[in-house]
Amino acid sequence: ILSENYNFENFIIGDSNKFAFECSITVAKEPGIRFNPLFIYGPSGLGKTHLLQSIGNYCIKKGKTVICVTSEQFANDFVFNLKNNSIDKFKQKYRNCDVLLIDDIQFLIGRDKAQEELFYTFNELKDKNCQIVLTNDLPPKFLKGFESRLTTRFESGIIANITPPDLETKIAIINKKSEENRVRIPHDVVEYIAANMGDNIREIEGAINKLNAYSSILRTKITLEFTKSTLQDQIHQKYSSVSLEHVIEVISKELNVKPSELKSKTRAKNVVEARQICIYLTKQLTQNSMPKIAAFFNLKDHSAISKNIKKINELIQTDEMLKIKIEELKNKITKKDKNEI
Repeated sequence: ILSENYNFENFIIGDSNKFAFECSITVAKEPGIRFNPLFIYGPSGLGKTHLLQSIGNYCIKKGKTVICVTSEQFANDFVFNLKNNSIDKFKQKYRNCDVLLIDDIQFLIGRDKAQEELFYTFNELKDKNCQIVLTNDLPPKFLKGFESRLTTRFESGIIANITPPDLETKIAIINKKSEENRVRIPHDVVEYIAANMGDNIREIEGAINKLNAYSSILRTKITLEFTKSTLQDQIHQKYSSVSLEHVIEVISKELNVKPSELKSKTRAKNVVEARQICIYLTKQLTQNSMPKIAAFFNLKDHSAISKNIKKINELIQTDEMLKIKIEELKNKITKKDKNEI
């Protein structure tokens, strides 16, 4: 199932995935020597499969025997050979490769016989210094429905996490995907998608392809207004009023400050900036009056709210990244499903 579209050269590196990338390229260059097994985990659509297949493609070019399957394919292959009395053929295939890559290992949950076969396959490959790479949405310790003897083996090498990309990385990814798909997207449209589309890279690429298709069929340029209209089902901007507490919850999580600090007199630079953004978005997104917002943030009166809002308005005139970041935060706060945040 290896795709030539996946390689290390077209993988966009950011703080959210740098460790996983470095581990992957190390494994590709020295399979079976370091980081064995390599277990990559993170939410769907952030690049786990890209890295997995990049390892496979790199190793194939170096003359290595590579098997790349999903856990479901592994299980189905096992069941097929078991029913057809050809289990030796299955073992010959999976236990005599240089590199075994298994995507979405969580789909082996509840398939005890397939898990048992993976356990023995894992041991034999490891004894022969063959490389094993696995991916999953969660780290091994949260793999419910797996025998502990298997999860401890998953943890015996190196575990690398991929988290949602920051704004700069998302912009770089959108530009790269646009280039790969030969779509010309204006800068303001790139910023709009980065701020409002979410973190799933596959969904972002789907949006780019949709823009390209619609603009081609309708023979119109991709503008900001055209983008908003075309992607309205995927990008939700305005919903019912949110609570003050919810704004605090999202801002504290996204900007890495404590909720209590946002309502305190702390003058630490990062807290002050986060507090100003919080006040700015609270005024925009809630139905509360300025005196009520002032009381919520333990400020003297509404004039302090006006001062903070004015400061943010001044900053976004000159700081483009701050402007996009605030737009992204606004989108996270106004998501219909608050559990997505």
